[in-house]
Amino acid sequence: MDPPGEDTMATPFDTKSRVAAAQYVRPASDPQLSFIRTLLAERDWKSVEDAEFVARTAIVSVALRWVDSRDLDEIPESAKAILAGKGTDGEMINAILIAAQQEPLAISEASDLIGRLKTVDRDPAVSTEREDGFYMLGDTIVKLYHTVHGANKQVGAKFVGVITEKVDAADSPTGKMRPAEIEWEYGGMALARNPRLVRMTPDQAAKFGQVYGRCGRCASPLTKQESIERGLGPVCASKA
Repeated sequence: MDPPGEDTMATPFDTKSRVAAAQYVRPASDPQLSFIRTLLAERDWKSVEDAEFVARTAIVSVALRWVDSRDLDEIPESAKAILAGKGTDGEMINAILIAAQQEPLAISEASDLIGRLKTVDRDPAVSTEREDGFYMLGDTIVKLYHTVHGANKQVGAKFVGVITEKVDAADSPTGKMRPAEIEWEYGGMALARNPRLVRMTPDQAAKFGQVYGRCGRCASPLTKQESIERGLGPVCASKA
C-alpha cells in the first residue's frame, strides 16, 4: 500500500458508479465515527510501527476531514460533488473512499479501528483541552464549553444559523437590544479536540458580538452599549 499523503485521495472521480458501489457496504455509524475522530485527534497513531495500519488510518482521516469541513481548498471539485449529495457521514466517507479507489469503511472495520486506536499511546504534543470560547474550523464557527451536568467535560458545537435575528435597542419595544438566538449543532468531545481548531482573532470575535449581540468570547448577551459596540463583554474584553 502506498504511504499516506494528500495525493492518495486526489484521484479522478466517477461519481455515479462509486456512490452506487458504496451502497453495498454497511457504513460506520455516527457514534463510531465520533469516537474515531476523538481517537485520531488524541492518539499518536502516526508513530505506530505498522505501515499498513498507518496508511489506512491516514486515508480514513483525510476522508473524515473532508466530510467535516466540506469547503476546504484541498478537496477536489469531484469530491465536493459527492459531499453535496445526501447521506450519512458514513455513506459520504465510503463514497469518497471508493472514488479514490480505496476500500470503504465498513461498520466492522470501524470497530476494529477503534479497538486498535485505543491501544495506541496518547500524543504528548496534543493538549486535551483548550480554553472555552469561540474557534474557527475553516470557515465554520465552533463554540467550546464545559458541560454543566455530569462529567464536566469540554465539548464543542458548530454554528448552524440564526433562529431569531438581533433586534437593536431603537427597534425593540423594551428599548433594550435583544440578542440573536443562535442554533448550534452539538459535536461533542471529538469536535472540541479537533486539532485544526483555531482561536478566533480579536477582530473576528468583535464582529461576531456586533452582529449577533452576544459576546464574541463567551456568547453571553451583551447589555451595555459600549459592550455591544465592542462585541465583547467587560470581563472578556479584559482578557482579549
